[in-house]
Amino acid sequence: MYMMEVQTMDYSVSEARSGLPGLIDRAQAGERVVITRHGEPVAELRPALPGSSTTRDDGLAKLGERRRRRARITVRSLDILKEMSDEGRW
Repeated sequence: MYMMEVQTMDYSVSEARSGLPGLIDRAQAGERVVITRHGEPVAELRPALPGSSTTRDDGLAKLGERRRRRARITVRSLDILKEMSDEGRW
């Protein structure tokens, strides 16, 4: 099996900040782009996987579904405080 060698280039955070569009182009072209802080790798840019992007509407739909599934709170904090006061715990 033939393995293609991927070129790796390291860029400091300040270089990445000033040249992000170019680094994104390099990552899309297949270059491994590593961002370093004080010489240590902290992030890597690479092309997104096909089908991995989520649209705003998809994200909102997922959020709405999570909200519908979560347990409903049936006790109000005011009721808890009143009960604690009545029992002398507050």
